[in-house]
Amino acid sequence: MNGSNQRLVLSGQTPVGKGSVRDVYAHPDRPGYLIKVFNDRKLVDASQGVRGAARFVRPHYPYDDFVREQNEYTRCILLGHKLGCRVPIAEIATVTLTDLGPGQVVRRISDGAGAIGKTVSMLLREDAFGDEEFMRLNGFMRDLWTLEINAPDLSCDNVAFDGEAGQFVLVDGIGEKTLLPVRAWIGALNRKKLHQMAHRMGRYINADWNEDSRQFTAL
Repeated sequence: MNGSNQRLVLSGQTPVGKGSVRDVYAHPDRPGYLIKVFNDRKLVDASQGVRGAARFVRPHYPYDDFVREQNEYTRCILLGHKLGCRVPIAEIATVTLTDLGPGQVVRRISDGAGAIGKTVSMLLREDAFGDEEFMRLNGFMRDLWTLEINAPDLSCDNVAFDGEAGQFVLVDGIGEKTLLPVRAWIGALNRKKLHQMAHRMGRYINADWNEDSRQFTAL
């Protein structure tokens, strides 16, 4: 976190990525990192239903999402160390102050040649998702299930290929987003949600999701 109240200047930059409620900017001082900040307009559009009601009962909404994501990332790092398995999540470094509001600092995933790592969705659109990528995605799912990562927004848009590590990683969508973090409390509910999201991913990559083996099978 910044050691002073000086805010990093992001306004005027063009986002390098955009999500449903957050925009992603290059970190002005750390070339290997990005900063995710909430977009106020997108938050207004998303402030409907249960998620929208969160701002009335969560005093630091929406920024407490950063805390939930950091907690889940830390839990997975510690469990991964204990089990001796890979943690397929892009590093979440800290939270910092910017002129666009508090921002989450994350490691920039590279394709290994200097460009930002491509998501599964991007690879599919470019017809670049072949047998090797399919195998690596199953490796990612194996690691995800070993750690039982709380990833309610698991999707082809939130999984990117890290060319430096040679594996797919989650770049967004971890940590509970609901008013009560029930999937963080009850493992069975988290597993049910993961199966649901994996079935949906399977439809995009033309594969069946096997709930017993917890792997994709190509159609």
